[in-house]
Amino acid sequence: RRAGSTADEDAYVRIIVTRGTGTAPNIDLAYAPGPATTVLMVRPLPKVAGNPSRLAMIPRLRNDRRALDPAIKSGNYLNNVLGLAEAKAKGATDCLFLNADGNVTEASTANFYVVIDEVIYTPPLGAGLLPGITRRMLEECAHGAGIAFRERNFSEDEIEHATEMFLTSTGRDISPVTHVNDRELNGGRTAPFTSKMMERFTAYCDAHALEVDAARLREFGIDV
Repeated sequence: RRAGSTADEDAYVRIIVTRGTGTAPNIDLAYAPGPATTVLMVRPLPKVAGNPSRLAMIPRLRNDRRALDPAIKSGNYLNNVLGLAEAKAKGATDCLFLNADGNVTEASTANFYVVIDEVIYTPPLGAGLLPGITRRMLEECAHGAGIAFRERNFSEDEIEHATEMFLTSTGRDISPVTHVNDRELNGGRTAPFTSKMMERFTAYCDAHALEVDAARLREFGIDV
């Protein structure tokens, strides 16, 4: 309410907890004896679900697992920021990173998928990517609909010839990919299978939300 949000609109909420005010530029906890500081950032959530993506493959490697594991959701977005800026300079809306082996990992803040013969393929976590919550929910949705969902590595050359792809993230749900490195897919429109998955995923999320709400009501002894 203090951020100006209303009950009928979605909001983006980020919670940040720090050790509190320090008395010197030093990482020693002795220099931050006070209470922790909690910051809540709230802003309207833009309606980006379903917006098409134009991808540019970036020859910038994801952070090496020996340095900072990409599976860790940290505040270190430098690699993502630089990759996204480079992709936008090429006229794309998002980037697609490769790992040290030359295999595709993920986009700047989204997981990546390829559709082949109505089977959904996505890079394995071991390739070096964040195991997104939406990625997990999409897998559950696919299995519930009897759609095969598999993990495997993809080389840059394979992506250059793939004909249907999409991205997922919490903020965008499913985002169809219409271009890769200026190559147009499906006439620049959302591919049929991706379109069906978008509908299925929306229905799955709505049903899941109702289940969660019902479970919470039961915790308070309210029959549903």
